[in-house]
Order: sequence, then structure tokens, then C-alpha cells
Amino acid sequence: MKRLAVVFSFILLVLPITSYAQESLEVGTPVRGEITNAEFEVEYMFSGTADSVVIIELLAEDDDGFMNELYGQVILIDSSGNVVADTADNFTFGDAVLVTQLSADDDYTIVATREDGRAGESEGEFTLILNIPEILGIGDVAEGAASSEGESLYYVVEAEEDFELSYNKSAGDFDPQVLISTITENNADIEDYISVNGEVTNVSLGDIPAGLYVIEVDDALFSFYWDEVTADFTLSVEPALR
Repeated sequence: MKRLAVVFSFILLVLPITSYAQESLEVGTPVRGEITNAEFEVEYMFSGTADSVVIIELLAEDDDGFMNELYGQVILIDSSGNVVADTADNFTFGDAVLVTQLSADDDYTIVATREDGRAGESEGEFTLILNIPEILGIGDVAEGAASSEGESLYYVVEAEEDFELSYNKSAGDFDPQVLISTITENNADIEDYISVNGEVTNVSLGDIPAGLYVIEVDDALFSFYWDEVTADFTLSVEPALR
């Protein structure tokens, strides 16, 4: 038995030890990280409040902003070590976006990792962004400024009755997409509900059933601008027309 104990101790000494970086996040501030075979999980911390909606974006991109070969995943863990949500079952092209509504005030850990974790093979740099959007109710108006070279802008509408969402662009040459989505049943992703894009200055996205919705203002698919352009806009939530 003594010999086995000595051998076992030796094995423990030579096994590689993976260290995990931890960093406190500021809402809306992008942070850079890298997934490698030596460090395939990077941890970030934030304090969350019950009923808030968090949107965590892991963008697989190099310093130049071009997409790389990393297949990212995001895991959200509460202070007791329970997995709140993860993107393992979400459809992705390398980027990973986790959307969930928190059930409790708590200190949370975001784990930025890769598909298949330790068994995975993809490596690469990433940008991670924690969004905790403003929650709008009926009668609220939000002002925003979008850019063709900026990050996605997110809002949340939570309404107990049917409502109408209006988008009004007051200035600028940027024509973003305005996308309304619902949170999926697994409480980790979103599903498109309705969207509008193109040269739109003032439009209603119709009467929308009561519920919880995520609003995203961002580049429209296949849009392209030679130089940066911007748009000032408002989002208005009003009772549905009867």
C-alpha cells in the first residue's frame, strides 16, 4: 500500500493544472479574452437582481474584429454552483449569446468556454459583453443612438397587456434592423418574433401580445457601409390599438 501511495502522489504532481482567470464585469463594457487548450474556461463575475434580463455575448473574433475558428459557449452559474443557463443547445456559428431572466438577487459567474469544453479543440480570442437592458413598460419611451460600427443595443419590454412598439429615427444615415424576440422555453436563447429594417424612419411593429420581449437594434443582415454612420432613435411602448 505504501508503494501505491507514493506512485499516486507522483501522478498528482505531474498532472497539468489549469488555472482560470476571474474578472468583475461592468455592464456594457466589452472585455477581451482567449480560449486555449491550456485555459479552456475563463470566468467573469457580476451581481444580478431578480427579474432582470441578462444578455451575455461571446463574440469569436480576433483583435482586428474578424471572426476566428473558436466555437464559443457560455455557462451562467449562481453562487451555489448551480447552472442557471448555458448555450450548449443554442444554434451558433461560433459566437454564443445567452439570454435569460434571473430568478434571484445573487452573485453570478459567467464561464466563457468552447464547444465540448475540455474535450474540445477550437481555440481563439473573443470579446465578451454583459448586457442588462433597460426594462420598458407601457407608456415608456427609450432614446438610443446606434452605429454601423458599434455593438448591438438591447432593450426589454415586459407588459401585462397587449402593446404596440413604435420605432422613430430622428437623425442619421444608419438604417438598423429592429428585432423583437421572445425568450425560449429553455430560458437560454431568443426566438425571432418580428422585425423591420431598411430606410425606415417611423413605424409601428404592430399589436404584440402581453409578455416578455427582447428588442435588439443592430446592423441588418447583409448591410454594408464604407464609413461609420449613426442613427438617433426612440422606442415607444403604447397600449395596443383595439
